[in-house]
Formats: sequence, C-alpha cells, structure tokens
Amino acid sequence: MFALLFEDDDTSSGDKASQNRATSPPLPRGSSNLSGLDNLGATCYLNALLQTLHYTPEFRDSLFRLEQQELDSKATQARKIPIELQRLFSRLLLLNQRSCSTESLTDSFGWTSKEELQQHDVQELNRILFSAIESSLVGTSGEKIVGSLYRGSLVNQITCNVCGRVSEREEDFMDLPIPVGAASSLQQGLGQLFIDVELMDGTNQYYCDGCRRKVDATKGCRLKTVPDILAFALLRFQYDFRKGERYKVVSRHSFPIELDMNPYCDGDESIENNVYELYSVVVHRGSTHGGHYFAYIRDVDCLGTWTHPDDVDVEVVTTSPSGKVDVIDYNSPIDLMKSLVEQQGGGPVKIDRLCKALQEQTGVSWNKQFKKIYGPVLKFFRQTTDVFVVEENGMISLKPELETSSEKPAKKAEVAASPPPPRGQRWFSFDDSRIRPITLKTIESAYQGKESAYMLFYRRKTLKRREEVSPSDGVPHYLIKEVTEANGLLRVQREQYEMTLNAVTLHVHLSTMYTYANDALIPKQANSAAFDLTIDRRKRLGDLKEEISKLVGLERADPYLLHKAKLVPAGLHLHEPLTRDDDISIDECDLTTGSLLFAWVDGVDSAVRFGSHCEPLLLTMRYATLGKDDVVSETEVTCGKDRPLSHFKDLASRLTCIERDHLRITHIQPAKGRVPPKAIELGAEKDDLTLAGLGLVDGDKVTVETRSSSLGGEKRNGLGGGLAAAEAARQNRLMSFVVENRCIVLNDGEQVWPVVPVTIDREESILFLKSSILNAIGDIDEGLDSVRLRIDDEHTGLGPPVRDYMSVGELGWSQGQRLVIERGKAPTSNEVCLSVLLNIGGSSLASEDFVLDRSLCVGKLLTLATDRFNLSGQEWHLCRTNWCGEETGPLDDEHNSLEDEKLKDGDTLLLREGSLPPKGYIRLLIYLDEESASTRPESSTNPLQWITGNFQGMMKSLAENLGVSRPETETKGEPTLSSDSQETCNARFIPLGDVEISKQATLSDLKAHVLTLPLLDSHVIPTLNFLRLRQLDDDQELGRVLRRMDQSLSRLKVTSSTKLCLTILNREEILSQSAIVLTVRLRLPEKREYGPPIEVIFDTSESPTPTALRKFLSETLELPLDRLVVAKHFPNKFEWAVIRASPTQETKVKGKKKGGQAKKRINLRQSPYFLKDGDVIGIQLVDDRSRDVDFSTPSDDVGKATLRALEEEKRQRRRQRSGAGDGTNRRAPEVGIKIFVPDYGTAGDQS
Repeated sequence: MFALLFEDDDTSSGDKASQNRATSPPLPRGSSNLSGLDNLGATCYLNALLQTLHYTPEFRDSLFRLEQQELDSKATQARKIPIELQRLFSRLLLLNQRSCSTESLTDSFGWTSKEELQQHDVQELNRILFSAIESSLVGTSGEKIVGSLYRGSLVNQITCNVCGRVSEREEDFMDLPIPVGAASSLQQGLGQLFIDVELMDGTNQYYCDGCRRKVDATKGCRLKTVPDILAFALLRFQYDFRKGERYKVVSRHSFPIELDMNPYCDGDESIENNVYELYSVVVHRGSTHGGHYFAYIRDVDCLGTWTHPDDVDVEVVTTSPSGKVDVIDYNSPIDLMKSLVEQQGGGPVKIDRLCKALQEQTGVSWNKQFKKIYGPVLKFFRQTTDVFVVEENGMISLKPELETSSEKPAKKAEVAASPPPPRGQRWFSFDDSRIRPITLKTIESAYQGKESAYMLFYRRKTLKRREEVSPSDGVPHYLIKEVTEANGLLRVQREQYEMTLNAVTLHVHLSTMYTYANDALIPKQANSAAFDLTIDRRKRLGDLKEEISKLVGLERADPYLLHKAKLVPAGLHLHEPLTRDDDISIDECDLTTGSLLFAWVDGVDSAVRFGSHCEPLLLTMRYATLGKDDVVSETEVTCGKDRPLSHFKDLASRLTCIERDHLRITHIQPAKGRVPPKAIELGAEKDDLTLAGLGLVDGDKVTVETRSSSLGGEKRNGLGGGLAAAEAARQNRLMSFVVENRCIVLNDGEQVWPVVPVTIDREESILFLKSSILNAIGDIDEGLDSVRLRIDDEHTGLGPPVRDYMSVGELGWSQGQRLVIERGKAPTSNEVCLSVLLNIGGSSLASEDFVLDRSLCVGKLLTLATDRFNLSGQEWHLCRTNWCGEETGPLDDEHNSLEDEKLKDGDTLLLREGSLPPKGYIRLLIYLDEESASTRPESSTNPLQWITGNFQGMMKSLAENLGVSRPETETKGEPTLSSDSQETCNARFIPLGDVEISKQATLSDLKAHVLTLPLLDSHVIPTLNFLRLRQLDDDQELGRVLRRMDQSLSRLKVTSSTKLCLTILNREEILSQSAIVLTVRLRLPEKREYGPPIEVIFDTSESPTPTALRKFLSETLELPLDRLVVAKHFPNKFEWAVIRASPTQETKVKGKKKGGQAKKRINLRQSPYFLKDGDVIGIQLVDDRSRDVDFSTPSDDVGKATLRALEEEKRQRRRQRSGAGDGTNRRAPEVGIKIFVPDYGTAGDQS
C-alpha cells in the first residue's frame, strides 16, 4: 500500500501529420526476447508478483496442467482467475509483444479502473492472491497447487524449566516475515526467530499445567516443514510511536544466493532437501509516502537471451516528425543524451531533468549504466563539447550546426569482457514493460538504501529442470492456437502500420494551370486547385513522376522537372528543383505529408525565378487617381523581395500612370506596441536597395502620389505630408478586436462560440462596427437593430450592452479586446443597462438583464423583475451590490427614479425576499447558538429568579420605549420569522426571528430588543453582559464579536444584510478591543483529526506576538510549552499556517540608539496571520518543534482538491477560448486490496 502512482508528463502536440497519425501497434519483443507487463496506473506491485509467479516453473507448469474441460464448467465465473492466469502466462511465453496487458486478469479480480489506480503492498497482494487462487480451484485437480508449493508450518514451543513439560502450537505460513532493523542479514533474522529462545520469568512467568503454577519457562519457535518455494517478507516499513509517523528502514540487510535452512528446522527432513536457491527479489524504490515495485528474477528455464549489461543498447521510444513511433537502440551515450536533449527542444535543459527523462524512458539510471565507463554525467558532458554546450549555470544544450559521429569519448575506460553466467543462473530486471539483463552485483545493491529488497523468493535446490525447455512446453494447445492467431494479427497490424506510416500526401500543382506575372505564379482560374497524390515515401522519384502522369492523363513519357513550391500571400513560389535522378527515393528528397510540388509538364519557363531569396512580396498600394487628388484608390501588387526599389518604381509608374520622375513613394510602417505608425519616404537615394533591405514585408502599405500632391496638407507630426500623412494617421486609428458570435445556437457537444477578427477605425461608430461584424460573419440573417455588442473581460466578465451612437474610441477599449455580439436591442442615450440577481436563501439562483429608461422608478423596476422571474405571493425588495457582488444596502425609496438612485450601466442589483424596513431602520436576522443554550445560567431554583424575572420585564419595557413592539404571534409562543430567516443555516444555529431597530440605536439597545423575542422566554438572562452577539459570515461560521455597549449600530457597520448569532454565556463578559475570541482544537495523536473545540479569549494588549500566544495557550490548557506547536487555519484556502517566531520571520529595522538595530516583533493581528475573532487555532504536542508539522485534515485535502478542480475548470475555459486544453491527474487514496471470487452456486446460476 505504498506504491507510487506514475503520471505521464504532458507532451506538446507535433505537426499536423503527427496529430493524425495511425495508432501504433504494440512493439515486438526486445533483445532479451522476454515480455513485460503494462502498468495500468498503479499496478507495479501486481506486475512484480505476477512475473515472479510466471518464472516459478513449478507453479507455471501446475497451472498449465489444468485441463480446459476442468475449468470450463458451470462455475466458469468462479474459475475465471486461473483461466486468465493461464492466458496471461501463455502470452508472456509466446506472444511477440514488448509487454502484455493484465486488464483481463484484474477484471477477473472484480477490479475496476478505480482499483487499478490504488496503491497497495506486494506482500498483502501475495497472500490475498494465493487465497483467491485456492478458492477458485476448489473441486479441481489443482486445488492444492498453492499449498503444495508455498505452504509450510512452524511450531511454537514453551518448555517448563521445572518439570520439562513442552507445550506446542503448530501454525501454517505462506511467507515468513523477517524483521530488518534488528538483523543485518537474512540468516541473522532467521536465527533470531527460530534459534534464539526467550526466557519467561519474573512478571512474565508461564503457567504450567503439569506444575499447576506459574514457573520460569523457555519459549522458542522452529520450522516443522518448509515448502518447495520459500518466500520471505522483509519488514522494512515500521511505525515510530514517538514521532507518530511511518518510516522505512533503509539499513543493510544482506541475503545469500544459496540458503541452508537446516539450522532452523526440526531436523526431520533430509539435510540436502533443505538447501534453497534465490530466484526472485521484489524491490521497493521510494519511501513510505510513495514508491515503485519491480523485480530481479532468475531465468531458471533459460527462456530469455542474456547479454552483459555493459553491452546492452539502451532503448528509447521516439516519435519522428512524420508521426512514426519507434524504439531506437543506442550503444553510445552520446546518441542517447542527444536524443533526450532533442526531445526537450534542443535545450537548454537542466541535467537533473535529463537524468529523470533517462530513468523514465529507458528504465536505467546514468550511475548504473554509464558511470563506471564514462564517469559522472557532468564530466561526460564537459568531455563531449563537440556535441553539447555546457552553460555556466549547468544547463545543457546541443551545439549549433551539430555534425558529429556517434563515437564514444576518447577517455573511455577499457573494461574486460566477463563470461556470461551459466545456464539457469542468468538474471533479469522486470520493471513493468522494461526488461534488461543484470548481474549479481545489481542484486547486492538491493541490500540497503531507498531502493532495497522487500520480498525474497527461494526455490528448493533439488528441484531440477530439463536442460532444454521450449517456451511452448506444457502450454495447452488451445492457448497456443490463440496466441498464434494473435501473433498473426500483430504481424498484419505492423505491416499495415508501416504502410500507413510511410504514406505521404503531396499537393501537386501543374504548370499548365498557372501564369507568371510580377515575380509570382498566379492561378489562371480562381477556383483551380492542386491535385492530391498519396504515395509510399520509400518509392523512387521516377515512380512519383509516373503517378503524376497517370493522375493528370499525360500520354507522353518524356521526363519533366519537379520543383518544391511554397504558398505565399502573393501566390505560388518555387524553391529548389528536385534532382533529375529518378532512382533517388522520395524520402531522400525530404518530402513529407503536405509538401507542395510544381510539375513542369509543358516545359520549363526560364523566366520564372525560384529560390527563397526571391520570394514575392504582397504589398497594398494606395494612390491618388491622376488629375484627381481627392480620389484615392487601393490595389495589391506583387514584387520579388530581392528587387531594387528602382524596379518597384517602374512597376508603380505603370500601374498609376504617374511619370517615374514625379513619383513620391512612402512606406507606412505599421505600429509596434505603443510606437505609432511611421511614414518613411523612399527617395532616389534608396533606388539601389532591395525591398527586403528597406524592411518591407508581406501586407505592408505604400503610398504613391505625385510630388505636387496636396492631399492631406503639409507635414504633420513628422508623418510626412499629402497622402502618406493621411494614411499613417488612418493606420494609427485602426483597432483590432476578436468578436464572439452568440447570435447562433450551438449544436449538441459544442462548448465554444465561434469567433471572427475585426479591424476598424476608432473614430467609427458602434453601429458601423456591428455592420462590419455581420459582414465578416456572413451567414447571420440579422438586422443592425436586432443585435448589440458587449465587452467580455477575462477578469470582470460580460459587460453591459453598448450604445450604437458612441464611437469605438469613446468606450476606451484596448487592442485585441474580446467582444460579444448577441441578439437584443442596444440601449439608447436615455436608457441604463442593469442586471438583477434573484437571491433566495443567500444563494443567487438566476440572473436577468434589463434595459430601462432612466426615469423609471424603483417600484416599477421591482414589478418588472418579479414578473420576469414569475414571482408572486411574497414581498420582495431590491438591494445594491459592490464591485465584487456583496450586498451594500437596499433601495428603500420605491418612488425614486433610477437616475435619482445614481444607477449606471453594468450595475447589479439583488432581488431578495421580505419587505423593506422603515426608513432609518434596519432589519436583522438573529440566530441562537444551540451549543451555548445548553450552558445558560441555571435559575429555576435560584433565589435570584424573581430579580432576573423583573430585569427581563424592564428590558421588555425598554424595548417598547424604543418604539418596538413584540410580534402578534407572541401569545402563541412562536417567533415571527421573515422569509429571510428561513435560509439554510448551520444546524448548530437556531433562527430566533427578525428585529427592526434604528440605525442609531446602540449595541445595548439591540441586546435588549433581542430579549423580547419569544423563543428566549424560557431563558433567564441576569444582565445584558451575559449575551454575546457575533456576526455570521457567508459560510455560516462565527466571526466578529460586537463590542462596546454604547456604540451605535451604524458605527459598528451593522446593516440589514448582516446576520447575527446570539450566544448565551454562563458568566458576564465585557470584551475590550484588544481581546480576540479564538476557537482552539487539539490534534489527536497519530490521527489527522482534532478533539472538540475549546473557546478561549486571548488579550493582545500586553503582547500580540506568537510567543505570548503560545504562553497563553500553555497556561490556559495546561500543556507543556516546550512541546507546543500552534497554527492558524485559513478555511478559504484549506491551509494551516504554523505560528512561529523564527528568525526568518523577524525583520530588522533601524533602532533609535546609535549604531544599533532593533528586531521588529511579529504582530499576530497583522500580516501574515491577521488574527481575529472566530479564528480556529490548531495545537500539536511534538518533541522537535524545529521540524515541519502537518496540521491538515482529510477535509482540507478534499477542499484543496475542490479548489484545484475549480481553478483547472477556469483554466480550461480560458484555454478553450484560446483554442487549447489540458488535464491533470490526482493520486487516489489508499484502500485495502480485494479480489472477488464468486460462490460456486452463484457462479453456476450466472452462467
């Protein structure tokens, strides 16, 4: 139950081809010729145990000996586990696949994906799996498979030291637990268990039935029978009762390859028969908080191919740009690390990140695989500077223009090749789907450390195997047939995958479809399209030409030239021609899916220029019509970027009919950030410069006019004069927006509204902007009067509709702002846009937008709102809200107009239940703290009952003098509650009723008024100081305590939206401003829980420091100060902040004394703790206060997970708006393992 959930790192999407690539079939077996197991999420513990069982020949053969007819009975459902084990083992033996899935087996366990993501312990699984197999095989010839191989027995003996009487108790075992901490080796641990004896004396004496009294005795344990397969569980996980936490024992605990069990047995069995050989080591890497299981297993039957680990090529799964998923074998660390750096974008990348990627993708670490030969990883990088660049901060990147061989560094240490181990003694590491050969030295490394042995499996040495064992030996024929068919299917899938993988789709353009003008190839017809041709990249270039000829129907077989082409804004442009050697492969021509080809089927036109240096530019040219300076025309022109300016002037002269000597050409440079557009005149001194050298790019604007042109006036603001100045000024006014189209209805499954980009002059009106948007959308049959615009801000949300007569510039919108166009009428100048939220029980249930005349009264708005929400039969009122949606006060004059109330566009109002109190009064909801009611002052038999009764009478009289009368229902003994008081509230708080009181009344008046509520008639309150009023926050938690009896409610900031809770105290209380009412909770030992809450009052008048708080809590709760750790709970974040006065929290300030500095003390009422009434303080008792202390609870974990989910939901919405998405995995909690085996009768019925 300590396994680690591995999560796949997010990988960025590749090109279009790789996104649409075919699904890769499973990879074939690697160089070891063995098959691994897929990790279904957190099933590494299951994989390690299954591989151990599979490479236990006796267990595998016994399982295969079960006949199909024997298992395929009425109880098939009950036999499903052995059936799936047979199928899995046959696939591990015969299926040509890198790894097999255990999904069918886990389904037979009754597991779902939830169980497959749970963390478990391999020893626990070993016992439960054996029990499930035995239950599944009851009534078959194999019902004793597990018991005959794995079950042994031991005898616990107690010998009386007086009479010699021996008491024995026999026990069965499936594995032997060995304490690790008290023993440095397996033999020593076995000696402590089965050789050493315990003397039972003193208070631990043994009652002897023969002596009939308690006597000294000797207690010991011996092995009676040992099974053929002996399993040991090394107890590395311990519990520290002093610290209250689990820990892993990482000290050295060695174990032999050959183990003699005779010293620990009774001696009945043969000495030779009790010698065992190690054949499997299940290793745990990590700690008690997380880890990973894998296994070192000896290939007893020589099923795999073993090579020395130093000679094994490291395998990395790679994805090529074409979408090919492949496994590359690296025999050089240069190639290996180069591949990993390339996966990280070529660098720079941290060394530890590279090492982590090496471990995750290959299953080996640098230290284990390469350090012995090449040294530490940083030294390796510094020795290969011809390939890698090591920056000063330790980051690694590839050397630019890398041209290097895959040779190993010159300083490679020569290691003499060692002979392979004898047959049957060859070891492999099984790490889920990764399998690699290992040596005995690797097994010895599992003696200690965080990567140490957790379970050991020994096999009796006298169990012999044949010299030559075929993988298919003993496998039932129907399973061999099944795997053979699967191998055939895999072979077909791989062949089809190779064909799909090597297929490229090319876009072929024919020379007969284009004309050449102004350095660009222009289609002769606007709707002419390229031909798509799909071909195998392994074919020859000549084959490609033949396919093109067939596609376009060319009869002649004359060779023709192919050019690579590129679509640019100006048209089609040709790059380098393909070689005339038709025998070269298409792959060698660097042609991939989506590549453009231009076929000269009617001969090459020598006038066509090709190459990246002469790509044509598409420019927008604005010019004044000759003789009509006030008429401006606009056209698009193309010209090669390597052409000189003089060439472009000739072209402009022909297009505008302006003599070349009279031309004035100006380049309008677009705005960059806050830099406005610039007009740069291209004079005669620049005629020899190329267009690219002048900084012109696609889409740039140029103006062409005569030098005598008067359009636009003289030079203004350095922009030049005439047409250039006017164009630059126009460009400066342009604004770009992204408009979300909400005029349409989304189809099922669609979640994102379509968007269109729009550019407009800031001086244009909103009406013109709407017209431009509708033209850009195209398929919306809407009139300008039936749609409106709103701004959609990422932080403030959807804004109010904007008015049509306003200009874009007047609204203060910024570049790139997101707008929304929707159905609805835009407001006029006399109208205001408001949003009304229906609020019932403190929750906003619905929202409606209103466009209303400013002269409309509040009462009419209230009527419209109740009609819109279909409300009737109750009284309602409207309340204002602030910028974050909190209620700030009611609209208490229904005759005032919206303009009188100073309501503006975008304001949000709350529609709440209940009528409004009279002007100058507030209505408060009062709750009673039920916990305090049970601790009220006892008075039924108290002599002061008469006095207190008269005191309550005076309080009621005082309330009547304040102009407040008791409700009419008082005589019935029931409180009068408004509908607001029926809100869902914490069950701890009992609604008392409503009170109406003047805003200028004091806290003392309010308490006296509260005493008139009917539900308090049964409570005897001696004085008002026995009452405490606290504010209830939105989460129904107690907050601020109202202090100072003479303070007015308005000064205390008590409004109609304030909910108050009454606490009845068992003694008088007069709180000062410096006192803080806290709730203290003591954490229970060894649990993530707290005891009952304790209320304390901490006075900060003397010292508001952490030290003072700890001292106060220590004295109040009688707890040791030196072990006390305190933390404050932040419920909104579900976090605990430990309150410490550590040096890191103390800030130094200049002292008043000369040359001195004083330490600024931490004030708990200020940042970062902000201690206030109602805060929850957690307390723990620890031995070492300097270490980190965990105060969190399971509810905090749930709360944080909820916050993360909400944040991820917001992030997803933002990414959906921008066209991207992401996901996150979370670790599942620990639960016990369960394997479900149906009852035979039930299984038979099901079948």
